[in-house]
Amino acid sequence: MHNSIRIVALVVILIFNSRLVAQNVSMDPCEDLVNLSVAKARAVLKSNTDQGIIASKVECVAASIDRLGEGGDVQDIPLLVSYLGFARPSKPQDPTLPTMHPIPPEYGYPAIAALSQRGEPARAPLIAFIGEEADSLKRHNATFALLKIKTADPASAIIQLKERGRGAQSDVASRFEDAITFAKTTWPCKRNSISCEKASSDK
Repeated sequence: MHNSIRIVALVVILIFNSRLVAQNVSMDPCEDLVNLSVAKARAVLKSNTDQGIIASKVECVAASIDRLGEGGDVQDIPLLVSYLGFARPSKPQDPTLPTMHPIPPEYGYPAIAALSQRGEPARAPLIAFIGEEADSLKRHNATFALLKIKTADPASAIIQLKERGRGAQSDVASRFEDAITFAKTTWPCKRNSISCEKASSDK
């Protein structure tokens, strides 16, 4: 009788422990990046922003940015904007292989692609960020994301940047001017150089 009770108790303990282990594994969203959900991706990015631990598990952060770029919740846009300076971890290059093409900015900085995928809802937050951000790298990444929302018409983004810069304080106006100057060096404007140049020079 006592042995039967002990066996039953042992089985219950084993089942309980196995469930705890399963819960602990599932609690770490970085364990399975292929099946990373939007909710888990959001949790990863918020955790890094709140605790300032972006240096840890950078592959997980990059995957989370990619995943949120595929989502549709506009509330995630400010969170993605806050990662415009985050660089995707790069694999060591094989020195025996020639570099045929430079790495596209939207690959090196995943928030660029994620925000451009969001389309028109990301336009206003990006423009606001450009006017406020002192860091030129983040500002340029925001500008490139803005251009990529409508790559066939980059001049429309330049027009919006000029409009926001008019009448603004000198430091804000200079940021928009810098963004326009940078925009003209990007491939969307190089493919539409006449329209970009006209948009930037029009009063």
